[in-house]
Amino acid sequence: MENLAHCRLTGGWHVKSDEVMVPFFRRFVALYDSLEKLWEERRTERIAANLLILAFLSSIVLIELARQGWLPPEVAALLPRNHYYAINTALSMLLGLEVFGLVFSLAKSVSVSVGKQFEILSLILLRHSFSELVYFSEPLVWAEALKPVLLMLA
Repeated sequence: MENLAHCRLTGGWHVKSDEVMVPFFRRFVALYDSLEKLWEERRTERIAANLLILAFLSSIVLIELARQGWLPPEVAALLPRNHYYAINTALSMLLGLEVFGLVFSLAKSVSVSVGKQFEILSLILLRHSFSELVYFSEPLVWAEALKPVLLMLA
């Protein structure tokens, strides 16, 4: 009964919000602070960078294995045939990591979060440019690719 208070308007009983919500928010803030600390460690940055490199190289290897016919047909059917998809995979993962960084930067300062938003916008534009490369044939014939590449650079 000590967590309950009588409401004069409704005539009913309700839980005292301060006694319940304050500990909840303290736990939430403590969880956020520990995740932010973990996210900003150099070790976490190195792990993320290594995972990006591993994802890129794994994508390249799997695509090449599928192109050469060295994978079972069921697995090869799931994989793209163009190596540029490996770039798209790595850039998409990097974009996801930067969005996590944006969440933590929002609590710091406006200038830091705006800078992070520009980084994310740049990655989106870069990823979009590379997504156009998947339509080129391999090996790349420069005469065919010149006009679309110039459009991407513009």
